[in-house]
Amino acid sequence: MRAYVVVAIVGLAANQASAQWDYKDWSATFTSTAWLYGNTSSAGVITGSSNHPGFMAAPGSWGVPTAITTNNMFTNGFQVHGTNGLNSYVEFDFSAGYGWGTGGRLFIGNIHNYYEYTLSAWDFSNNQIDVNNWLTLNEWQSSAPGTVGYFSTSPTSRSAVGLSSRFYVYDSTVNKDFGQGGVVLVDGLVNVKRIRLALTNSALAPNAQQVDFILFNVGTPVPAPASATVLGAAAGLMLRRRRR
Repeated sequence: MRAYVVVAIVGLAANQASAQWDYKDWSATFTSTAWLYGNTSSAGVITGSSNHPGFMAAPGSWGVPTAITTNNMFTNGFQVHGTNGLNSYVEFDFSAGYGWGTGGRLFIGNIHNYYEYTLSAWDFSNNQIDVNNWLTLNEWQSSAPGTVGYFSTSPTSRSAVGLSSRFYVYDSTVNKDFGQGGVVLVDGLVNVKRIRLALTNSALAPNAQQVDFILFNVGTPVPAPASATVLGAAAGLMLRRRRR
């Protein structure tokens, strides 16, 4: 068994993101062999898939801390079996010219105690991105405003594995079959073509948890309203006319 040094994620408190970041819920369709996911926003189109068994769509009403987004009721999360889903992954592709702007964000949450997920990404030239450079901003536990549908009691840790990042919960202070991480917010996504989230370990220590529910979504910067630009130009034109 690998030895794990538990380092809790500690970050700067994120700015109120509700007015700056656009998170769209996943659509989900089952095709007998795979789940297909998608969402569309002003930034572009995201299409995703996962083999079955593995990551499956988990319908419900899932809250995300309002410090991340006020669009906090998502109808699709992901469910993965700790044994049958081991080494399976869900993968998302972003349309050409996807509007990352100055940088997007993602959140991942509700990792069960002694479970580990690995996050990887590639750019539009199919080069792997060093996601360890993406900054962890904060983690919110289940007492945060907007949270619902999970019961976080433990900290989430993060470590590098090559260019990928492991996100895991290892909390020996709680019952081995309980304890879940909160919702972690990560910043700095630029020029991302593909993201993969894989379940890479479900037994960092002995436990009887069979199925994990995962919150995972991507947010992009909200573009400046075109109306504000038009109004500003019109006001300048009127001022010049008055001066004449």
